[in-house]
Amino acid sequence: MKVWYEVFISDNEGTQTIQICDTLKEATEYKKHFENTLLGKEGWEGTLHIDKWKNIENPTKIQEIE
Repeated sequence: MKVWYEVFISDNEGTQTIQICDTLKEATEYKKHFENTLLGKEGWEGTLHIDKWKNIENPTKIQEIE
């Protein structure tokens, strides 16, 4: 069973995937890097998230990580 991690932004404008990662470590590092690019911009706090998924043919969320 293939498991992957989705780094996404969710705000008033909707939800958008910004990166798909193979490991939680990779997803966490990408999220932190993306947060650093948003420093100084208003309204982004609390909009970046990571979810864990399985089953490529019929994606099923396993859990909300962050």
